[in-house]
Amino acid sequence: MPVCNGCDLLLTDENWYSSSKKFHVYRCKKCKKAYSQSHYDKDNSRRRALYANDPEYSDKTKARNRNDHHRHKGHRNSSRKALIDKNRLQVITKLGGKCVYCGISTIDFLTRGHKYDNGAKWRLIQFGNGQKGCGAATDGYLLNHGTEDDWTQFQIECYNCNLSKRRDGWNLPNNELNNAQRYRKKLLIKCFVVLGGQCVCCGDKNLMHSTLGHKNDDGAAHRKAPKSNPIQIAREIVDGTYSGPEIQLECFNCNMGKQYDHSNRVCPHKRAII
Repeated sequence: MPVCNGCDLLLTDENWYSSSKKFHVYRCKKCKKAYSQSHYDKDNSRRRALYANDPEYSDKTKARNRNDHHRHKGHRNSSRKALIDKNRLQVITKLGGKCVYCGISTIDFLTRGHKYDNGAKWRLIQFGNGQKGCGAATDGYLLNHGTEDDWTQFQIECYNCNLSKRRDGWNLPNNELNNAQRYRKKLLIKCFVVLGGQCVCCGDKNLMHSTLGHKNDDGAAHRKAPKSNPIQIAREIVDGTYSGPEIQLECFNCNMGKQYDHSNRVCPHKRAII
């Protein structure tokens, strides 16, 4: 039987770390802890001496660690995006590969839609309270753990058909809307007309499909600024007092499809993928 190199104790499963056993490190748990602590103290003393002798050592170390972090972070992000895109493509293909309403089949214009409009309830059951269950999480769940019943909950829709369903009451006459719905509908229609009344990319004139897009792709920074919600922006555009980043009118397909071009964020209409 093996014995500890430090104290000659007979090594058993109770006093021998499994990792030490795997890599043939013959130290009991007590000696392993003492050995690790001595190395930690020795390394700490070396670092303290370096800090004392070189005032810039700390800044140099932080800069090196920061550069390493960002370099590896970029690699991790690109790998994660590739996996997300792969899972999304598999889910869309398995569910039919085209919008069930308008028949469009351009991949970057497609998303999963909840067939029975029970998305919030389904996410609560699968991901628990407080979990958003974003698209990437849902795709991963369906591919790895999804049952036949889970798959039947979804259908493929284009972004125009999917997001226009959220335009609550736009197809109803004004006398059937409450004050908030009526105000929002009237304001957004005025704003869309001021911006040209059609998508700047594909020319779609259906205002049910229209949304506000940032021409210079600076929407993330703009949303962090105060008074940057869509209603506030639309009100300022209609009043002629808007002074923020340049806004243009886009359909949901063109607006959302840009996110899948990770390098240039160009609409699929302007890429050779259709």
